[in-house]
Amino acid sequence: MIRKKSKFWTFWFSFIPGAAEMYMGFMKMGLSLMTVFFGLFALSVILELGPVMVFTAISWFYSFFHAHNLASMPEQEFYEVEDTYLFTVADAKQGSDLIRTYRKTFAVVLIFIGVVLTWKTCMSMLYGIIPYEIYNALNHMMYRFPQLVVGVAIVYLGVAMIRGKKVELDEQASYSDSKADNNSMSDNMNNNMNYNTMNQDMNSNVENDPYSSTVHVNAIEDKKEGK
Repeated sequence: MIRKKSKFWTFWFSFIPGAAEMYMGFMKMGLSLMTVFFGLFALSVILELGPVMVFTAISWFYSFFHAHNLASMPEQEFYEVEDTYLFTVADAKQGSDLIRTYRKTFAVVLIFIGVVLTWKTCMSMLYGIIPYEIYNALNHMMYRFPQLVVGVAIVYLGVAMIRGKKVELDEQASYSDSKADNNSMSDNMNNNMNYNTMNQDMNSNVENDPYSSTVHVNAIEDKKEGK
């Protein structure tokens, strides 16, 4: 049953991811948080993946403050909270769509993790078989290999960002030039239209007033000469 309970026990249970949520009755939330934390912890220990411990720590902090935020809610808001799993079928579909979108990136990450695990396993099997100097040199190279990969990836991303910015600036410059050319053509067309309109008006005036023909001819000649 979902209800607020002792703040003392809620505080102590919050140190175990998901336990405080279960203590307050949010079984699905607590099970989800506990599964994420201990799953990441087991993965990092069994496969000896040190970087996974970062995500383990993040999940612990999330669970700790999630429990305290639930416990500190007003009564009405607390009982309106629905006990649901953190990961649903809809979230799984969104995750699959995300993997399809960034398929190459996920593939590179998985290949990198597979290579590291394979290398560590091979090195463990070769310990005591090959000379210690060779084993130590290979082990040192493997220790620095992830740093090398990360450094190359950072340089690649930096170069890609510079190229992308350059392409964007070139597109903006070409767009500005084309816009200026269009404005110039539009101005010329408007001037020609005004000139033709003025000639038509002057011609109609000549037809109505035969005595102004001389003035009309002089005006046209002055317009052509730019006077």
